[in-house]
Amino acid sequence: MAFIQWKVRPKKGVPGKARIYIHKGKNKYQTELFRGSYREVKQRANTLDHENARGTLVAPSRLTTGEYLDRWLAEHDASARTLEGYGWLIEKHLKPAFGAIPLAKLDPQTIQTYYLNAKRVDGKGKLSRRTVLHIHRVFRQALRRAVRLGILAINQTDRVDSPRPHHPEMKTLDEKGLMTLLKGFEGNRLYAPVVVAATTGLRRGELLALRWKDIKDDVLTISRSLSETKAGGLVFKNPKTESSIRPIDLLPLTVETLRRHAVEQKKARLAAGPLWKNDEGLVFPTLDGSRWRPSSFTSAWVDRVRVIGFTGTQLKNLRHTHISQLLRAGVNPKVVAGRVGHSSAKMTMDVYAKFLPADQKRAALALDAVLQAAGEPV
Repeated sequence: MAFIQWKVRPKKGVPGKARIYIHKGKNKYQTELFRGSYREVKQRANTLDHENARGTLVAPSRLTTGEYLDRWLAEHDASARTLEGYGWLIEKHLKPAFGAIPLAKLDPQTIQTYYLNAKRVDGKGKLSRRTVLHIHRVFRQALRRAVRLGILAINQTDRVDSPRPHHPEMKTLDEKGLMTLLKGFEGNRLYAPVVVAATTGLRRGELLALRWKDIKDDVLTISRSLSETKAGGLVFKNPKTESSIRPIDLLPLTVETLRRHAVEQKKARLAAGPLWKNDEGLVFPTLDGSRWRPSSFTSAWVDRVRVIGFTGTQLKNLRHTHISQLLRAGVNPKVVAGRVGHSSAKMTMDVYAKFLPADQKRAALALDAVLQAAGEPV
């Protein structure tokens, strides 16, 4: 039978601290330090008793949190770019904050305090809310696996308040603004890829991985993405999600732009001769035919929009613009989701619902017409 030794008795609204002793045999006990309300401590003691009876009670480990995070990252199955991002968060933030703490002694109060101290307040501080949220998600994912493997009894990140994401205002262009932007790119080597991005909603990696053989009968098929990593360089990988693998019908403007781009690319290839590098059939390679580094593509975009007076317009705004224009044009959200590679129409509506301001009015008018046709009520 577990018993509780209070270190700090909980007060109303303030968690206490207790050490829970679980009897493991003659003069043998397993202990766990726990923070929480009186009820939570009692519930935890009952849970430990139940696990002990079933033989599933996890013994405390001497493994430190830092050592475990290193092990988790080495065994984690994800793309090189994702692992790079996780590794940076672990080395830069999680290990300095929690690395020396034994994994079994992690407690929610320590984690919660770190989140509160790390967040930027009124523009001041160390980290943005978005970064703190990323840290929380990686930490929670790592500890979730520790629970599954029996290394931990409880995922302490589930007991803290998750940092709230900050959603900056989404910037989009109206139809006139988009055409003005495209006109500003005429004569620039970015013109064709910008037209394609603006009229298909492709992500940057999808755009730069596009091959000529992916375009047939005015339909473009997305099957991969170009990713940039420090360790592996430029690599092609599977798209973001299964729903990202999709066909996209092209606008006449896009078809004509690609036709002219193909002609210009052939001329450049002939002029380059042996200087044209490994030909991978890319629609948008660099000037020597090699893969176009995503960061370099973005830099070229920034330089050009500054010249034509669209400073502050980001490359991803083309995708937002395409989706918003489709919705404003009355295209079914399910069709829009399929075109841009969203996992569901719900996701599309959750993010872009504000671009349907006329739908409520349209629904009311449609219902009114039906009722009017039915005649006056009896």
